[in-house]
Amino acid sequence: GMSTGIGIDAVDVAGTWVGRSALDDRLLVRAQYHNLGVVMGGKVAPSATAMAYTVGPGTDPVSVGVGSRSGADGASLFVIPHGTVATTAAPASGARIDVIWAKQNDPSKGDADNQSVLGITPGTANAAPTVPAIPAGAVTLAQYRVGANITTTSAATLVRVGDYAIPYGASLGALYTFQDLSNSAIPAGVTP
Repeated sequence: GMSTGIGIDAVDVAGTWVGRSALDDRLLVRAQYHNLGVVMGGKVAPSATAMAYTVGPGTDPVSVGVGSRSGADGASLFVIPHGTVATTAAPASGARIDVIWAKQNDPSKGDADNQSVLGITPGTANAAPTVPAIPAGAVTLAQYRVGANITTTSAATLVRVGDYAIPYGASLGALYTFQDLSNSAIPAGVTP
């Protein structure tokens, strides 16, 4: 269909509004990021009193993520809500991995509403637990290992934090550096 850029008004063409679609917006967002994940904030803290985790901004002013359901669907840039998510009781034996995540809901994909939400997916208890799959479009905020019979998540172990979304073209500092430590003359025939 016909598409317009950001900052261009939709116009009425013979009774039909013509302009960008939500998919156009998602494709434009996806083009701006090298990978998906947390843009800022989204810090997960375990609880000293419950089997739950709290998501907040950490040292950032807000929490933002960028997630995608598929390459052809682009990506959504969304505000990660702050709040507490409860997990299930610890396993009686073995351990499991809890994945705390955030996701932008999309009614056109079968979600109940259009809100950004927090969630948690507890893995299956095992002697060597594996990371469970999270919902399509969700962004991992953190993974915690929940050992047998613990009663608060402060007794769980942080496995890793989620990936950070890196803007397309960001250098992230020096890409290559070389220092010649030989302290010798350049050999004949080599042009400096």
